[in-house]
Amino acid sequence: NTLPDRELASGFAEVIKYGLIRDAEFFEWQEKNMEALMARDPGALAYAIKRSCENK
Repeated sequence: NTLPDRELASGFAEVIKYGLIRDAEFFEWQEKNMEALMARDPGALAYAIKRSCENK
């Protein structure tokens, strides 16, 4: 909750990039869960971070 919006947006760009380039299933999940991600839902953020790290 303390991360500035600009930094959060930068992080989302990286998450989306991993989905587009490496993991179509993850990208589909992102599309379905973007509202939760933008609302900083802890569960959605944790999953997105986990999947991004796995793809890195």
